[in-house]
Amino acid sequence: MNKNSPFQPADIEKAFQDAFQQFPELKDNGAEMFLGKYYAHPESEILMLGINPGGNQTHKIDTALKDENCLLGSPKDEKEKYWKHARTLFGSSSELSNKMVHATFSFIIPVRTTKWTGLKPPEKRIALINGAKPITRQIISDCNPKYIIVAGSDGQSTLVHDILDLKKTPYKIHHYDKPAGFTRGTYQLQRIDVEWEDKAMTVLQIPHLSRASSKDKLVQCGQWLTQELQR
Repeated sequence: MNKNSPFQPADIEKAFQDAFQQFPELKDNGAEMFLGKYYAHPESEILMLGINPGGNQTHKIDTALKDENCLLGSPKDEKEKYWKHARTLFGSSSELSNKMVHATFSFIIPVRTTKWTGLKPPEKRIALINGAKPITRQIISDCNPKYIIVAGSDGQSTLVHDILDLKKTPYKIHHYDKPAGFTRGTYQLQRIDVEWEDKAMTVLQIPHLSRASSKDKLVQCGQWLTQELQR
């Protein structure tokens, strides 16, 4: 287990050098990895990834490990809806929260943007994905997860098709499953069994935590997630 972050601000600047040169406003927005305190913990099989940290301009790049888990406790304002919804879902049962205690959390795209869906021009999105690819792949390699929990359909698509490049090797996507009642809209759930670099992993898509506000639905999502993590 790392007690210090494996990343420095210079690593982010290097990875996103082309994106920052092409779109200087991206560097002004800042970047935030939100790595929880238990990065790559040997007792955890779980990595949780959001799509990106939103558009609150910080004008700085923060790669430090946080003092908290980030999923079971907010590293910032406890009233901020992303973390509030995360606590509702991951704290929906003691069994799930126990599984998540040592999980690593981060974002696929650490650079801040006001939105990801529909980000324009399209070249900006491509530049951010290209910059994120080596960072996110290192996180996956360090954590060596059995399960990757990813928030939102955009997050799932970006991870599976753009970061892992599985669109180029569809034979390494073995199984899709969507539970009844959670196949569209905000509360989509999905299991995707994949193979990446000769390792079998299960990608578990949960709702985008900024948009999912129904406590009852989040608890149901937590129940589904608990079952999937037992497979």
